[in-house]
Amino acid sequence: MTIRQKISGSIFEQASISFTGRILGRTADYGLTAFLAAVLGPESLGEFAFVLILLRFASLIGRLGMGTVGQRYVTILDGDDLGEYVALSICIPLVIGTVTGIAVFFLLVYSGRPLGENPAIVLVLVTPLLALSETLSGIAEGLKRVEISVYVREVGIYILGLVFVAIAVWLDGGLMGVAIAYGVAISMSNIIGIYLLSSYLPFPRVPALDSSRELIKYGIYAGTEKVANKLTGWTDILMLGALVTSASVGLYQLSFQTAALLSFAIVSVNSIFPSVASGMFNDGRVDHLESLYQTTTKWIFYLTLLGGVWLISWSPVILGVFGAEFVDARIPFVIIVVGQLIGALVGPAGYLLLMTDHERLQATNAITAAVINVVLNYVLILEYGIVGAAVATTISISLLNLVRLIEVKYVLGFWPYSKSYIGLLPALFLGGLISSGSTLVLPNTVPFALISGVAAVSVFLLLALNRVTANDLFLIESLR
Repeated sequence: MTIRQKISGSIFEQASISFTGRILGRTADYGLTAFLAAVLGPESLGEFAFVLILLRFASLIGRLGMGTVGQRYVTILDGDDLGEYVALSICIPLVIGTVTGIAVFFLLVYSGRPLGENPAIVLVLVTPLLALSETLSGIAEGLKRVEISVYVREVGIYILGLVFVAIAVWLDGGLMGVAIAYGVAISMSNIIGIYLLSSYLPFPRVPALDSSRELIKYGIYAGTEKVANKLTGWTDILMLGALVTSASVGLYQLSFQTAALLSFAIVSVNSIFPSVASGMFNDGRVDHLESLYQTTTKWIFYLTLLGGVWLISWSPVILGVFGAEFVDARIPFVIIVVGQLIGALVGPAGYLLLMTDHERLQATNAITAAVINVVLNYVLILEYGIVGAAVATTISISLLNLVRLIEVKYVLGFWPYSKSYIGLLPALFLGGLISSGSTLVLPNTVPFALISGVAAVSVFLLLALNRVTANDLFLIESLR
């Protein structure tokens, strides 16, 4: 039985699983931040957040784009070629991940950080395991077995991570206990991924140099794009950790994680879109791919915008849940929300370029944006602290997405906007009015904030579903 036969299920069903899984994962990841903020305070949260970003960055380098290679090629490869890719996808994250973990360790030693008193020493040891876990998740998405990706990342890392960390705090393990607990969760995610993927993939084969060269080359470009792209999003935390106090990092991290809840729509789409886009492009269905891009971008933007209005309107209440000091981070919070909205406005443009053989262009985009972001963060953090970090990151990400939008139009001829956007404006207006207006008539408490959000989304969906277009129906059909 070929790989294509094994994955011939409904992609619509996979998209539903992805959407639910990403919400659960985002909630658990945010729950970890909120839990540490409430229990340990902003200083400990800032220390943990700084080291966690180092771990994720090192593991991203360590997997050398093998997860993205899986999204692009796993359904195309068969037989010996697939077995060789399986070998590469296991060996590269473990080997390169170990090297990057050691490099981060010596970087921390050189910086003079007291490794015996913080979680850094524990987290750098699990760098290769996180690299492998994320690679397994990417392979599962390439196989269109998104439920496996959800089990590996959302359940294995985020949900189990939250549970194990809560146990560590209950046992009074301190930050070291928190780090060990998170490392155990990452280890569990690998066990889950290998077990579930074993029935879909052949036994690893020793890779031949000629046949694996193309995969490694694509992985290097895709990995470079991923590293530079993530660096654009993580530079703020890394530079804040180096330039300001851990308490300030904690305030910023909570603001960032809260604003990042808005990315649930695009993150859910991105778990399915690459494999679908790759299939359409390889089959020559370019017109269908453009329709898919237009429709997904429309719904991503409107759902994100509606959520952004709610978050900004109720921000004092939401941030105040974790302590009065976190309300002081409202300005950077609003700035980060604006950045999320700009990102949603161009939809999955980055993956569209990657899946249509423009990985070099994507890598160049991401590297340029990363360099701009480093410079802006350094200058603005020294002058304005966490507000400067928010401004710098928002500017960099906005420029990156604008460039992607232009390139998609230039190299593919695709444009994500159409008259169908107008049909959803009344639904968006009423939903946004409920979110913002309710702060004037309802008590400013968490239960009423949640009621306002549910009411806004319900009204939006009720009105929006009556404005479904032919392209919307095509999106549903293309996922069946």
